[in-house]
This record gives sequence, structure tokens and C-alpha cells, in this order.
Amino acid sequence: TVRWGARCRAEFDKLMKSKKEKPLLFGIVQGGSFPELRRECGTRLEEIGFDGYGFG
Repeated sequence: TVRWGARCRAEFDKLMKSKKEKPLLFGIVQGGSFPELRRECGTRLEEIGFDGYGFG
């Protein structure tokens, strides 16, 4: 999820470079029923910098 998020963010930024209006890009926090994994995933996705976050 985190590697995908980083690749997604980079590609999104590249594609939207010349656009005036950009759609929002959300990262999806994974981790199932394990709070530690959800926290780690959320922290790492936050470092990438999404516009919002969903929980899956």
C-alpha cells in the first residue's frame, strides 16, 4: 500500500503539473484489525502527502 501510494503520488503530480484544477487524491490506510499496522500505514502515507485518507 505504501509503495503503491508513493508511485501513485509521483504519477499524479506528473500528470497534473500543467492543470489549473486538480482532483483530490486519497491514500487508503490498511492494517485490518491490527492498530499498530494501521498506525504505521497511516503515518507513512501521511509523509507522502495525500489530500485525504480512507480506511480499508
